[in-house]
Order: sequence, then C-alpha cells, then structure tokens
Amino acid sequence: MSIANNTPEYHFTIFAPNSANKLFQLLDERLMPRVFLIIFDKIGKIKITPPQYEHYCSKEIDILSETLNLNNINEEEFNFYYNKINDSKEKNDPNTILFLKSQLLFKQKEKQISDYINSISINEGYFSFCSKIFFAENQIYIIVVQLQTLIINEYYSLTKDILYSIISDLPKSLFQSVVNHYINKFILLLKNNDFINNVDLIRSENIHEILHLAGSSLIGSISCTINNAFFDLFEKINEISSLKYEKIVCNGKLILSQPTNKSIIYEITFKDPIPLDNIRRIRKLMEITSEKLHLICDAQNSYGLGYVNYNNYTGEDENVFEIIITGFNHWSLIHNNNGLMDVENGIARLSKPKINKITFYNEYNKTFNNISSSKIDELFEIIKIAFEQKKGTMILITENAEEESIRLKNQCINVTPFKINNKYLFEMTKIDGAIIINNALQCYAFGAILDGVASSHGDSSRGARYNSALTYKNSKTNKCFLIVISEDNTIDFIHN
Repeated sequence: MSIANNTPEYHFTIFAPNSANKLFQLLDERLMPRVFLIIFDKIGKIKITPPQYEHYCSKEIDILSETLNLNNINEEEFNFYYNKINDSKEKNDPNTILFLKSQLLFKQKEKQISDYINSISINEGYFSFCSKIFFAENQIYIIVVQLQTLIINEYYSLTKDILYSIISDLPKSLFQSVVNHYINKFILLLKNNDFINNVDLIRSENIHEILHLAGSSLIGSISCTINNAFFDLFEKINEISSLKYEKIVCNGKLILSQPTNKSIIYEITFKDPIPLDNIRRIRKLMEITSEKLHLICDAQNSYGLGYVNYNNYTGEDENVFEIIITGFNHWSLIHNNNGLMDVENGIARLSKPKINKITFYNEYNKTFNNISSSKIDELFEIIKIAFEQKKGTMILITENAEEESIRLKNQCINVTPFKINNKYLFEMTKIDGAIIINNALQCYAFGAILDGVASSHGDSSRGARYNSALTYKNSKTNKCFLIVISEDNTIDFIHN
C-alpha cells in the first residue's frame, strides 16, 4: 500500500532508516538495522511502511480490533503496580484502577504483537524490538526496529525483568536501551509531525545524545533493582571519573549492591553512610580502593570498603554490579565478570564481549564440522557459565570422552554420564582440573588432570592451565577441542 508524500509516514520512511544505520553502526559496524512502521488506520486496515516489510502485515496482528476486557489482566502484576501508589486518595480513586488495568491490557496486546513479529523475523536472522502502541494523527502506530540476532547474542544482557513503571519498560542491555531512546525520538516526531524541523537527527551530536541517554537509562534501571527507585547514577559516575585528586587521574572500583547483600564482605565500615551526591568526597575515597578493596555503594550512598565474595554469588539474582573507573572520563559497568557497557566522555558504547560467539563457531567447526547449530548454541551457553568462574577452568570436548575418563581415572572424578547443564556447571568448575564431555554434551568426568608429552610448542609466558591443554592436544591424534579460561579473564580455544 503506497504512502502519500508529505505525511508523517512518508517522512518516517525517509529519515528512520538513515538515522538507524548511523546510530547502530556506532555500536557495532556489522549491524544492518531494519526499521518499519505498522499503521492501524481509522477503519481498522493495517499498513506497513516501507513496503518491503509488508509480509509482516497479517490478520494475526489485527488484535486491536478485539474487545478489550479489563478482567483479562494479570492480577499479580496489577497488585505490584497498585501497591506502589502511596497516596491513599489516589489509591481509592476508581480512575486510578481503570488506568492501571487499561495500561496492563495494552502491555498484553503489545506482547502479542511483538511475539508475532518475532516469529517471522527470527527466521530471517533478526530480533525485533517493538514500541508501545501510540496514537498520532487519528491513527494507531507501532515502530519496529530489527537487529541481527547473531550479533546481539554476542553481547551480554541481563535476563530478569525489572518491574518499576507501568508506563515504560526498563532496559536489560545497552542494545535495548538504545532502541528505546531511538524509538522515543520517532514517536515524538510522528506525534508532532515535526520531521522537517528535525532533519539534523542523524548528525553526530544527536546520535551521541541518544547513546548518552541510553547509558543513563541502563544504569538507572539497575538502581531500581537495588534501591527500588530511579537514581541518576550515570552523571555522578561521569563526574567522579573526571575529577583528579592531587593531579592524579581516577582509577578504582565501586560495588553497586544493597549494603546488606550476603555476598558483600566489609573490611572497613563507615559509621555514617556517605551520599554519592558528595562527589568530591567519593572521589577522595576512590584513592583508597585497590584490586582487593572496593567502595561499597547502593544507588544513593556509600557504606564502606570491601569486596564481593563470588563464591556466594552466582549472578542469577542480578543484584551485585561493579563500576570500574579506568581513567579520565572512562568507566565500565560490569555484572558477574560480563561487561554491560563502556562509557567514555559521557557516551555509552557496548562492552566488547570477552567470548566471541562467531569466533567460537568458526574454531569449533574446524574440529567438529558435523555438529548441529543447536548443539553448538548449547555448548556456547555452557562456556559463558564457565567463564564466570573467577579462578579459571578448562573444558575438554573429545570424541573419546568415555575412554579418556577411564584412562585418567586416577587423576579425575569419574561420574555416571549425564548431560552437562547450567545448573551444576559453575560448582563443578570450582575445583582444579578439566571437565570431560563429548559432542552430545555428556559429562564423563571433572577435576581431570590432563597429561601429555612436553614439546617445544609450549609458551612460558602463559600459565600452567594453558600449557597443560597445549601439551595434551599435541599428544593426541583423535579429535579434541579444549576451552581454556584463565584467571586473567582470557579464553583460548585449543584444538587439533
């Protein structure tokens, strides 16, 4: 269906793809974003622009014409938002209840549409981010941004939904946060039909503004999990990282968590909490921090100096974070040894993944080239869990896993074969030695001390774990693939 010139939809088709390319290729130059607009007109017809995405147009997404039944809402979710209202008069107002229920109903409809769009795009190699339903020019709109799934999956994301505001969804990754702010820009342009006065949207300073806001929203959403309130931590950390102390550039680490978290070990406790608003005092305290002594904060105050006992923190709760300041106006946000974002001069960027999925796929296929992509995906998820082991670990994948576990029975812990999974993997990697599995992810042993014949191929600049894997590989003729995770957060793939 054609779109008339000079309409908001026409201008969207012109401006949205260009600005998306410039924005998302700043995050990762391999990204080839796709953007389109779903339009529900006054008589219920669905249009999609640009026209190359019209295959997403289906009666299945015409769910807005269904009767809106306010009784079909999630009561648990309703009670969560209702109980957040402190004003008793507002709480007892029937209009408040009506508003909450209608917003929750729209959320359900939006999820149905998003699920349908993704059921198509996932087969095209893209993940779809869908906007909320919004109204402009007497029509109903949804903006869809699509990014390549393989590239998105290379980068770390939180997994738990953060319930805070019924109006807006809080981001779990920088990708999601950037998409949210990009979409919000175009919602305003469509509502105000103000494209002509905003042709500079794709200029660098405006792109950088989106990245700045996205970084602020991401760390702000984390403050909601910790303090149940949105705090502007982004600007505070920017300011702390920009201050010198006696001409010394700031370096150090803050732990962001609830002060009573059982994973936090205090070495020094302040008698009175020190507000993070006291920027100069916090900057002064950063001089005391070291590799093993960090400033313990929630989103509002600092409570002392200490560290995180990662033996008590698996990461599933997603409530302990590290902010590492590495230089003038440069800092990173980390969760469980995974980078969520890097910030330099107030501009948020994706943290480069320490485990590159595409590199792993390519290396693994050099040894085992008849393995299904789903099995490789499973294995990659296992590697990500193993990477969280701070002391380092090793995984041996071999076509002779059972025979090797028997041969090494005096220097490993043999087990009845079982399919390795995320549930026990982290605990199994706490002791020295390799986990022995086959291509079907069946585990035969752990804590294995690998043997082999010393050769000239070793590397004295690397640790014992790496050289042990190299020695083992050089002594084998059958197919084997070793994943070596070192204490210094590096990962190596060694194979024959």
